[in-house]
Amino acid sequence: MLTTTVMFISFQFIGYCTLQLDEAKLRVFIHRKFSNNLYLVLKSNLKVVFYIPVNYFRGNMAIYSFAILMLVLAGTSLILAQNPYCSISTCKVPGTENTLCMYSNATWGTACQPAYAAKSTVSAADITTILKGHNDYRRKVAQGLETLGNPGPQPKASKMREMKWDQELSVMAAAHAQQCVWKHDSCRNVLRFKVGQNNYIEASSVDSLGTSNWNAAITSWYSEVKDMTPAYVTSFPSLSSPVIGHYTQLVWADTYLVGCATAYYQSTAVFGPSYPYNRFYVCNYGPTGNFINYPVYAQGEAGSACPTGTLNNNGFGKRSPGIGHYTQVVWDDTYLVGCATAYFQSTATLGPSYPYNRFYVCNYGPTGNFINSPVYAQGAAGSACPAGTVKKNGLFA
Repeated sequence: MLTTTVMFISFQFIGYCTLQLDEAKLRVFIHRKFSNNLYLVLKSNLKVVFYIPVNYFRGNMAIYSFAILMLVLAGTSLILAQNPYCSISTCKVPGTENTLCMYSNATWGTACQPAYAAKSTVSAADITTILKGHNDYRRKVAQGLETLGNPGPQPKASKMREMKWDQELSVMAAAHAQQCVWKHDSCRNVLRFKVGQNNYIEASSVDSLGTSNWNAAITSWYSEVKDMTPAYVTSFPSLSSPVIGHYTQLVWADTYLVGCATAYYQSTAVFGPSYPYNRFYVCNYGPTGNFINYPVYAQGEAGSACPTGTLNNNGFGKRSPGIGHYTQVVWDDTYLVGCATAYFQSTATLGPSYPYNRFYVCNYGPTGNFINSPVYAQGAAGSACPAGTVKKNGLFA
């Protein structure tokens, strides 16, 4: 174990952090809350990247005396860099700053009294639950199976997209949830698009919320369907009442990415001293929905307007057909294959609970999966093998 303390000094003392490095893990402990116009990029030989916020202004004095700081420590480099989230153009409304410009998903806010970080992770099982909950409700609406409304039933959706997990949106959600303040953040947009958000909170008088209940959060958002009118589906209203925005964001047709986080902590700010144990749920959505005067979704037979090249998957249009891997494996005119694998650490796909990943890739030639072409010619096995080839248990070579 190698431990060091790195001091950041300009015209005056700013703060410090402690680094601990061993063969299995890299830990960063922030000892003082920093603002985030500049941040430290910590890259290790373990292929892990941390973004550590540091102070950019002290009073009115800009800290330019160090533009680049590099520390080589046991194969680890520490570099001062500009935080890209501080310059996102869609967060330039006066009084708003991007959440990942102000905070980090590695730290907790002062409103947490205290926080329970170990009980605040989003596991791979949670991600499965979140995606299933969202897509089951979206599919229900798309297929015209939702009978509730004012009045119901809800109309079918002709091209509602399937939700996928997005790790960047999840990191943004964690940075907000870990402030332990029950509200929407001011700006959570990313470089790719503007981002929407749903929040949910539950409380208890005792320490009984140690396990996340994502189904309760998603069901709460969806329950606003009872107040949906046909006119609201056609044109999202500017009204503040009834509250339907959580539901409409959940089923907004063009939103197809979601990333969520939860924070478990103690606070009396929302429910008072009788219910100090709080669990805060945040889901970020991209691209955002809830544009005033725009339709929540296009109405029509489920999946009937799916774009060219997508699959009508029980009412959804999605970019990667669910049978394409199988059809490429058995495509009859494909006869060459080359494969590779990579073993690495990453939290981008399965989250921090499952950092060790093995990635498999096989390339095929000539390619298959031509739209409107047969996967293979049907008939008795090997009966149409070309002259001069040899049959091998139904195949030919």
